[in-house]
Amino acid sequence: MKPMLNAAVIGHWGGNIGHGIMALGVEAVLAQAFDGVEIHRIEQHRPFDIYPEWHPFRRMGVLRHAQGGAIAQVFKNALNHPSASRSLWPLSWTKKLDVGITCGGPIITEHVADGDLGLMSHHMHGSFGFHGIPHLNLSLGACYPLEDIPERISGKDARFLDRLFDYSTVTTVRDRIAQRICAGLGHQFEVVADTGFVAGKGFDDLIEDKMTPQNIVINYQEYGANQDWGQGVDPVAWGKSLKVLIDSLRRRHQLVFVCHNDHENKIACELDPSIPRVQPKTMREYARFISTAKVGICSRIHAALPLISVGVPVIGIGNDTRLETLRTLNIKCFYVKEVTPKLLEDEIEKLINDRAEERNRLLELREKTFQRYIAIVRSVV
Repeated sequence: MKPMLNAAVIGHWGGNIGHGIMALGVEAVLAQAFDGVEIHRIEQHRPFDIYPEWHPFRRMGVLRHAQGGAIAQVFKNALNHPSASRSLWPLSWTKKLDVGITCGGPIITEHVADGDLGLMSHHMHGSFGFHGIPHLNLSLGACYPLEDIPERISGKDARFLDRLFDYSTVTTVRDRIAQRICAGLGHQFEVVADTGFVAGKGFDDLIEDKMTPQNIVINYQEYGANQDWGQGVDPVAWGKSLKVLIDSLRRRHQLVFVCHNDHENKIACELDPSIPRVQPKTMREYARFISTAKVGICSRIHAALPLISVGVPVIGIGNDTRLETLRTLNIKCFYVKEVTPKLLEDEIEKLINDRAEERNRLLELREKTFQRYIAIVRSVV
């Protein structure tokens, strides 16, 4: 009989729905691995939610991620000092848990130590180990511009990551660049596909009515990502190329935009207002939407992963190493500066022709990844 489990899933809810997709994958793993699992969702942008409701820090908005300004940042850094953390951790309710799992993301990046991630990535995670509770930091990724990928990192970014890794019982990475950079710091981590890839297990349970796959799904960001990293990506040229592609595809196929926020919805409308736009707000809405997809072309990684997770073939478009998350799954990806409408159209038609074979490959790989995550969680609980 599978043992019971009392687990915390640390993620981000209420913002970009892509974060929830990673958590859906983690929760699907836990549901399969254990009977009677009770999941406590902890918002990663509120790091002091690991303390009881009565704790005064729970009510201090300036302690939340990206709030409070420069003065608050000094206060946050002081609280995140190891000695200060050790004085606070005894009050954390994480001591009542069996395991804590963080849903990962592209944290292996330049200037990570300069931001507001200390409390979220150190103080919150460290509370588990302080009480002897295993903490898993799953599917960490690298995020560097494609034209400037470092061989190794050093200085305060390296120290930041060293401390992060020290607070975790198990760390996995979702791409080989992340693996190589971590190895350069002396940490040997296994590459396991992003937890969003196994979210398909959860989506399968949420799809109430099987729909006929009919849509080519497009996720559009003006730089092929949310910024261009100083690489000179021309958003006008990319928009024009995508418009040429759309005008050709619509002669034979039904198209739909998937948008993860209001801005993506707005620029998709500006590109072509005649194409339907879908902006899912819940996992059930997302599940229903992806059940209508036959192929996808996506720049946002966590717009691609929901499709892939249910066996829908995808092409990835981007300008940074987050694309390696998809390449780990042998998904064909392109640098946005190098694509042409003809190239993308040929690749899309090839995916449509090979759709059944690619679907089988993806679902088989998903099952292997799912079982690997089950084994990882069970190994520490």
